[in-house]
Amino acid sequence: MLAIVALLAGKYFGANWLDPVIGIMGAMLVARWSYGLIRDTAGVLLDRQADGQMAELLREAIETAGPDRVTDLHYWTIGHDIYAAELVIVSSDPSTPAHYRSLIPEHLNVVHVTIEVHELSRR
Repeated sequence: MLAIVALLAGKYFGANWLDPVIGIMGAMLVARWSYGLIRDTAGVLLDRQADGQMAELLREAIETAGPDRVTDLHYWTIGHDIYAAELVIVSSDPSTPAHYRSLIPEHLNVVHVTIEVHELSRR
């Protein structure tokens, strides 16, 4: 609204200098918006690792179910508050990947998970 008033003042009162000032203000506003957009989306585009505490919650959910151990875990952001996970599980009594998927708490918002299961060799 202020920009419109300034432009009208420039037109009717001969303040021609207001036009470039409003243009510069508009460019600053667009630059600020662009920076925020890049900051918010860069983590998703670059597969930024999720919060370490949430990864530990995921690990604990799998490991408390029995003799299962998570040997490799990647947990990253794929969207606003949604995540993907990749787990490698070693167990002396392995279960199916679907079983391990069911152990992941809903509040972790894991919408895509890849689970690799290995049986611990007994010697």
